[in-house]
Order: sequence, then C-alpha cells, then structure tokens
Amino acid sequence: MPGGTDRGALALAQAQLNRPTTVAGALDTYAKAILCDSPVYFSMVLPEPARELAWQTGLAPYQEVELEDSPFWTLGFHWHRPAWQAEWSVMNLLPDGAGGYTGTLFFSPLSEDNTYGIVYQQVAVRPDGDFWTVEPLGELEALRLPDEGAIPAPDDHIPHITYAAETVDLRLEVDLTYFLTCSDIWVGYMSLSDGGWAGGRTFRIGGGDRPSPVPAPHAAFTSCCKRSELRVERKSGGVPYDFLSTLAVLCVPLSSDGSPAFDSFVLTAYDLPGVSGLWHAAADDSGLEGLSALSLDFVYGNQRYTCTAYPAEVTP
Repeated sequence: MPGGTDRGALALAQAQLNRPTTVAGALDTYAKAILCDSPVYFSMVLPEPARELAWQTGLAPYQEVELEDSPFWTLGFHWHRPAWQAEWSVMNLLPDGAGGYTGTLFFSPLSEDNTYGIVYQQVAVRPDGDFWTVEPLGELEALRLPDEGAIPAPDDHIPHITYAAETVDLRLEVDLTYFLTCSDIWVGYMSLSDGGWAGGRTFRIGGGDRPSPVPAPHAAFTSCCKRSELRVERKSGGVPYDFLSTLAVLCVPLSSDGSPAFDSFVLTAYDLPGVSGLWHAAADDSGLEGLSALSLDFVYGNQRYTCTAYPAEVTP
C-alpha cells in the first residue's frame, strides 16, 4: 500500500491493486484520501471520471499540502505529516435503492486535542463490479462547536431518520441517528444543566488514539453507536400525560426482510419532549440495512400494542 505522500506511476499502480472491496473499506479509503489530500488514495475509491483526474494528479511529484485552504485548518485540527489528525465515522448509512448507500461522513478530533468542531460531508457509496466507490454529494463543511466534540441535541446538525407509527389513539415518532465506524470512536451524552444550554443535552463525538493515515480498503465496521429520541401525542391532539408517566417502549430495529437487525432498546418518557438513548452493537457490511423499520411494543390503557414504525422523514 502506498504512503500518504507517495506519488508517481508505481504508487498509482500499487493503489489500483488495493481498491476497496467493502463498504467500510471504501469509506476508510475515502476518509484517508481527504485527511492526506492524496490523489493516489482518491484514485482507489472515486468513481469515473473523477478517478481518472485523480490518477493524472497523482503522476505529479508530491507537494506540501496547502493547510490554510482546509476546513480542518479553520477549526484548528492538528496536522501531523502526512495527514490531518482526525477520526472518521459515518451517520445514517442507508440503502439508496440501487445497490448502494448514502450517508453523512463525519471527522472528529482526537481525544487529546483541544479542538472544538467537526468536519462533515454527504457521500454516496456505490458498487463498481467487485469494488466500492465513494462519491461526494456536497462540499466538506466545518462546524464550530461551543464545547469539545459537542453538538446541541436535538439539533439540525445531527442527521436523523424519523420513524412513525400510529395506533387508534396515539402517534409515536422516533428520531434515530446511528454511527458506523472502524475504530474506537465514542459517542455519548452530557448534561448541561449547570451552564450553557440549561437543562439541555449535548451529543458528544470523541475520537480515539492517533489513527493510521494508510487506508484499510478491506475493512469491516467494528462498532455501531445509536442515538434515539421519542415523541408521543394523541391523534386527537395534545400529549397523553397519563400514558407518559408509565411509558416504556421496546424498540427492535428491523432489517429489510423483517428480522431483528441489532439489539433491542427501551425508550422511556421521563425527560419528554426529548428522550434519548444510546446503545452499542457489533456491525459489519451485512447489517447496513438494519434501519428499514422499527418494531414498537408498549402498554397503554391496560392494552398491549405492537406496531411497526417506518421511515417518515430523513434529515440529512
């Protein structure tokens, strides 16, 4: 595998022998190409004709990266030649109906860095014969945060899918966000009741140890972190407070064939209007379609309900 500063015909030939064979490997290769600003790495993973342009650029000798032109520079990410020091994860990687996936690629600072922001980009991951490609669907965006690795939650900057289900009396909505990653990135919540957004919560993204700048084109996803938020209202209008005092909804993520995709989880109503949960599960390419629907199970009015919540809205 060529290094992040390697250029020339030999490096490009080595790169073509290591094109990504998994979805996770394609995202890792694309992320490392961005962090190293490496046309050689881009030539491994971009679709045509962008791959040909990357190839031509990779024939030229290596030149030092123009750091000031990068959104990572804007946010104060650390540069350690040959790469920006960041960890990547992908949010809401969903089937596109044509054999590929779309999602939001996030870059977060390493845990030891005092960096207050994230960089993100909408991407499409598509099959290309025996390989996978990644195509950017927008520009790299920089988001400055008020606290290290923190995003106010719920927030428009957190991509999520809204799943909706109805009974005779109630409408339930679950906002679901999930991260896939190949490393030890962590995601969690922090109370801000003592300052900042009083009584609010923050969705925190933290990077792990210094990652290798070299792509892993055959990687599998190693972890899956999910965030969820529940809203319940009467179909006739208003919030059913009698129900919410005892509400506990068992949620089971379903794959496209209706089988359970990940571990079940329980949403409660103690902190409405924003109830949030987080759980972890192993993940690989076979689990990418795990958010086709949610099975909801709960008791209301001495009656047990089991219903299926389907995607109603996607916030990119």
